[in-house]
Amino acid sequence: AQWGGEVLEDNHVAFNTSVAEAMDRQLILNIVRLSEDGDVRRVEIVLDVPRQASIVASAEGKWFATCLAQALDRLDAQLQKAKQTPKTRARRAQLPRR
Repeated sequence: AQWGGEVLEDNHVAFNTSVAEAMDRQLILNIVRLSEDGDVRRVEIVLDVPRQASIVASAEGKWFATCLAQALDRLDAQLQKAKQTPKTRARRAQLPRR
């Protein structure tokens, strides 16, 4: 493949379009941390989304699989809450708790 000035000159519109499309996409960085301290296992899941607050969910327990399942449940609950509109959140806050 040849990547000289001629190639860029011929393809600069396609290149600029590709760069613009990539800049418009949101990149999500996912980090899963597993740690162990004696009998206690810990799983932490971090979702970093540009221009938004990070979402962190963690769980501790005896087994990594159990901790991972709990952390994923907590992450799912946070994501569902984040998807709600402010109006929906206000309505839910006004409902009597059982």
